[in-house]
Amino acid sequence: MTSKYATDAHETSMTTPYFLKGTKEGAPLEGQVPQTSIVVTASGGIPASCPDRVIFSSASAITLTWTDLRNLIGREVIFTQDGTNAVAHVITLPVNSINGNNRTVTFATNLAAFVRLSFARVGSTNLASVVGSSNVTLS
Repeated sequence: MTSKYATDAHETSMTTPYFLKGTKEGAPLEGQVPQTSIVVTASGGIPASCPDRVIFSSASAITLTWTDLRNLIGREVIFTQDGTNAVAHVITLPVNSINGNNRTVTFATNLAAFVRLSFARVGSTNLASVVGSSNVTLS
């Protein structure tokens, strides 16, 4: 689903739709819905069309801008590390965007570190809310 605030929407009217069989409540009948993922190995930010799971591998600090947050509104994204290069990765968001006055997520140097963020818009402010985390520090 694309947020009405997103700046990277894709036109899909000319493509063939594929549907999952599901219950009337929308739960899939034929197993789990696959998630998309990407491995980030450079510094900077995340791709414009961010997948459901972002895996860091030897990346230095990742910075998410207000535009990045606009593209993520209404979604949950899991940020985690790969099994080879578990270092103290850092995600920096705009000021006061995580659970009030926090803006950085620092990963511990172990493989169990992850954070699951849900992105929303409250008034004119884009926010990230921590849905789940393990071995990370918010500051």
